[in-house]
Amino acid sequence: MKKNCALIRDLLPNYIENLVSDETKSYIDNHISNCNECKETLKLMEENNNDVEKIINNIEEKAEIKLIKKIKTRKLIIKIITIILLIILLSYAIYFAIRFIPINSVRAKTYNKIQELKEMNNYKLTIEKIGQITDEILEKKITTYYYKDGKYKEENTRSMTFFYDNGEYIEDGIIRNENMKTIYYSDGDTNIITKNAETGETNISEEKQYIEKGKIYEDIYSVIVTHSKNLSSKISMLDDFNLREEKYNNKNYYVLTYLYNGVNTKYEYWINKETMIIDRIFAQQEVPIYKNSDYKYNTFDTKYTIEPNVVKDEDVIISTDK
Repeated sequence: MKKNCALIRDLLPNYIENLVSDETKSYIDNHISNCNECKETLKLMEENNNDVEKIINNIEEKAEIKLIKKIKTRKLIIKIITIILLIILLSYAIYFAIRFIPINSVRAKTYNKIQELKEMNNYKLTIEKIGQITDEILEKKITTYYYKDGKYKEENTRSMTFFYDNGEYIEDGIIRNENMKTIYYSDGDTNIITKNAETGETNISEEKQYIEKGKIYEDIYSVIVTHSKNLSSKISMLDDFNLREEKYNNKNYYVLTYLYNGVNTKYEYWINKETMIIDRIFAQQEVPIYKNSDYKYNTFDTKYTIEPNVVKDEDVIISTDK
């Protein structure tokens, strides 16, 4: 019916004056009963004694008022949406500042400390790693690095203790100690010599690779180095890490916690507040139990001790003695 509105409005003046046929009147009545706009036009014409010019002015005035209201409503909606977006952006900025500034500050200070460590020409680094592999197996490994003026030595001791009787601790658990190995190389000779501490036998290792000065610290603190490459990697720490403060062995620490959902693993990096060096890395990994669909957690607690300027020449020279 809408498409006939123009025709109906042309007929309305005659309709009001009863100058149309019964058939046309019936047609107009039927249309008006289903068209609010034409009904409103008819009402205006009757109120204004069929004064077409006055009617047109009233219609235009109402249309203008309707348009103004529509514009005002649209502006109000835009204003509300703008305010909501500003609130969201402000909330994100506050969240970003609360999380990013403290985490980035710890990262930056630790990264700068790593650069200092990499330049040291004399240091002893001891890494003690204790792993609770299963309820029955406890692994302990101590690795000591000596570095002095381009000469390097690495000592490894590793022991595994097996506890039986339904996982309960046994005082006389079976202990297997692996032999200590000593590895030596210098900047001028990248061959690595391996020594069996029990037999005194030495040979050139083809498996161990030469490690350049300071490289060990990039490997140990790779999580900090990786997230210090560019702005994007720094910001990614917001999603990857949480920061808290703890006390451990009478020392104050920042603890960066990293949840790696790919293998349900949690890493905790304990950064000494005084030195800004990572003293400890605690890892907990969920793994399937052998021949069982259930899962359990392996834990590894690794502690790092750095002693600068304590290495003597004899500490980085391989001996033929047992």
